[in-house]
Amino acid sequence: MKCLVLVALAATGCGRIGFDGPHGTTRIEPSSYQPGDRFGQAIAMSADGNTLAVAASTSDLAGTDSGGVFVFRRGGVTWTEEAFLVAAEPDANDELAHGVALSADGNTLVVGAPFEDSSGASATDDSLMDSGAAYVFARRGSTWTQQAYLKRSVPAALDYLGYAVALSATGDRLAVVIAAADAGAIDTGAIVLFERTGEVWSPGPELAPAVPESNGGFGRSCAFSADGKTLAVAADNADALRGLLHVFTESGGAWSEDVVPSPGTPVGTLFSYSVALSARGDVLVTSAPREDGSAPQSGAAYVFERGGGAWVQRARLIASDALANETLGFNVALDAAGDRVLVGVENDSHAGTLSGAARVFDRVGASWEQTMYLVAPEPRANDVFGDSVALSADGSIIAIGGRGLGGVYVFR
Repeated sequence: MKCLVLVALAATGCGRIGFDGPHGTTRIEPSSYQPGDRFGQAIAMSADGNTLAVAASTSDLAGTDSGGVFVFRRGGVTWTEEAFLVAAEPDANDELAHGVALSADGNTLVVGAPFEDSSGASATDDSLMDSGAAYVFARRGSTWTQQAYLKRSVPAALDYLGYAVALSATGDRLAVVIAAADAGAIDTGAIVLFERTGEVWSPGPELAPAVPESNGGFGRSCAFSADGKTLAVAADNADALRGLLHVFTESGGAWSEDVVPSPGTPVGTLFSYSVALSARGDVLVTSAPREDGSAPQSGAAYVFERGGGAWVQRARLIASDALANETLGFNVALDAAGDRVLVGVENDSHAGTLSGAARVFDRVGASWEQTMYLVAPEPRANDVFGDSVALSADGSIIAIGGRGLGGVYVFR
């Protein structure tokens, strides 16, 4: 593993650089890497910021494009590769770790494999093309083992189960996206819930839009509150391509649905593309990466708060110095309190064509302000830095990945 310690760069108009305390950046690299591995396409961080899971969904280490996930652990200021995890029965082209999620303590890891082809009888029977699967790994001490291999109760070809995943803080409730489930209409999409008792996982209900819409993008991303009783689900192509945000809430074992419409954004802005929830589930951030912010298709993020049973827009977050087509918001993260938003800007070209960036917005009183602009310390064209983002619970540790980086940067 190679480490670089550098200071984050400031953007014009930013109020501050870095965080209170030491300012620096650490680059984390895997022990084995090929440019086509998509290392850093998706990342997840434990609440304390000491465990980081990094997807390499097209890694060939267990078979061509079989995929895998690297787990890194921090001790002091040093990050160490703890494990590289693959399916117990890996198969070519499954793309394990297309989506990743960690429990708050970092001891439970879930990864999706939407191109897994089995019927459920065996992970390698290849009888249902792209039916998809999810895998649960558990850590004891520093040892990881596969705890569960999860399929839909009645899997179907081209379901793409595992496109995105979310975990409650304890790691005992899991949401898995079925990207192309036929739930009232063709390719509506759905979410299947799983519950863990001890070390046994059981399927729960499937959640789908009350008003189904074919190819509405339901399940593009999803996020849980800490208790797993509030679930936000993106549907960025719904409502005639205006985008909708679905929020499901559990009470007494029953799930109800709220729908948050696009706040007047035009058709095709991909409203709700990425979503994140605060720990209490009362603050929500989402994005519209193709919205015209301060420049054409520079993107925007939105902050909503729940009060009195309704979701109210509190802020629209844009970059004042954005360039056209930066598409701010393909990935967003939120701290536990709902006071800090991290937004990936993977197509930012200030430091080179598609070199990428990320922006941090903080709540200041009743308003939100951009406080940081982050780029890779040695930016290169096509790094797409900001392709994935994650925050520790208190927002003091930031992780940012990118498909072209060959590493992940941690800022603290």
